[in-house]
Amino acid sequence: MRPRKRILLYAFGAVERGSMAHVLTVRGYRVFPASCAEGALEALASGGPFDGAVVLHWHPKDGALAFMRKLHTLRSRLPVLFVGSPGGSLLAPWFTPVIFLEASTPNAEILESLRIVTQRKRGPKKLPGAAEGLVV
Repeated sequence: MRPRKRILLYAFGAVERGSMAHVLTVRGYRVFPASCAEGALEALASGGPFDGAVVLHWHPKDGALAFMRKLHTLRSRLPVLFVGSPGGSLLAPWFTPVIFLEASTPNAEILESLRIVTQRKRGPKKLPGAAEGLVV
């Protein structure tokens, strides 16, 4: 059995946090929910081996930029799925690897995006029979 991926879930609202935690748990993720930015950043700073983060933030102007800066400072390579209002995409130029989805995105699309960003990268694939070292 493969180990479950560990996901940090930050959502201010209890209903949204509980709902998304349930969806992720049912799909096989190990979820660590945080109700405040300080709790989420503390979990990251403590060195927990997270495979990714899901941030449910409906108002990106209310501290989202500061939170994302701190998150990026602590773990610059942590894949983050930011689900919120369309204004969240304004954060894109500063943070990678981050995927921005609108708040109305269905759970199935959120799960598929999370699966994609948390995949382990094993380097470029070599073409079969390519002695010259060509890569795809």
